[in-house]
Amino acid sequence: MRFFRIFFAAFFSVFLLTCLGLILFIHTQGKSLVEDRFSRLFNKPVTIERIHLGWPLRLQVDDLIIPKVFSAKHVSFNLGFLFVSSPGIVLSDVIVREAVVYYLSTEAAAVPAAQDSQPAEKKSLTPEPAAGQASPPWRILIRNLLLHNGHFLYQRTRPGRLLQFEIRDMELKAADVTYPPADQKMMFDLKGRLVSSRLPFSGNLVRLRGWLDYPALNMDAQVNILQKEGAEGVAAQIKSVNNDMKINGKLNLGLLGQKMEHTSVDDVSLRDMVLGSLQSSGLELLVDFEIKTQMNDIQFDKMSFSGNLEVKDLLTSAVPASQ
Repeated sequence: MRFFRIFFAAFFSVFLLTCLGLILFIHTQGKSLVEDRFSRLFNKPVTIERIHLGWPLRLQVDDLIIPKVFSAKHVSFNLGFLFVSSPGIVLSDVIVREAVVYYLSTEAAAVPAAQDSQPAEKKSLTPEPAAGQASPPWRILIRNLLLHNGHFLYQRTRPGRLLQFEIRDMELKAADVTYPPADQKMMFDLKGRLVSSRLPFSGNLVRLRGWLDYPALNMDAQVNILQKEGAEGVAAQIKSVNNDMKINGKLNLGLLGQKMEHTSVDDVSLRDMVLGSLQSSGLELLVDFEIKTQMNDIQFDKMSFSGNLEVKDLLTSAVPASQ
């Protein structure tokens, strides 16, 4: 019995000293170490305000900023599931709060020049490997990720055309997230509010769930957009194989009439008047649609309609039958 008491006392002392040493190392070296490693990984000056150890053995980073790539108020993960190897780091149970994720890409206009000149290049503000290296010094693999109260900003600029939208109040669950992106499936389930001045369903709740393999430009996901009163406005399946993306689904034409709510009388077109009248009549008009585009250059204007127009009377169930 005396042996076990001595053994447990020694074990507890070693454990306590290890924890104190880890806490001391994190508070003295953790901030500079994380900033240096992440700056090399993203090829950008990464800053954090504070890094500290929480309970139970969770490492928390506050005010993480990667310019024009990512920022978060709080990022935490479980140290019990942290694995480090020479090419990278594996994290589990990662929780991110109040984050902003950017996808910014700019394609320069083609400039007339001699025949031997190089074509115009695309300038992207998304992170690239550091100059002079075939790949970043190490990579990150996140086994599972929870993101709360996020904000996603997508902006792709091309000569004469700008595609921009945001997803606000974003909630995300994801598994097998890698950076730089690896050729494997990333599972995800995303909810948020879609905002865009060029989309008729701006302000509506969107849900996107499925898997994504970005390096191979493959994707299989289901998207649903709900109208402000809760009815389903868009239900579609998204599939991409080797960058060839096809989106098939049903569109509620009443969703297009929402733009009239904030449109002045002088700006109302004949189409808006027709859609608004149909919407106020209590009829739900569903039509099949298809979009063929490229995953790395999504264009929503390439939409075609097919099939029969489905009409539902939303007022039938609300009106009592006549006696």
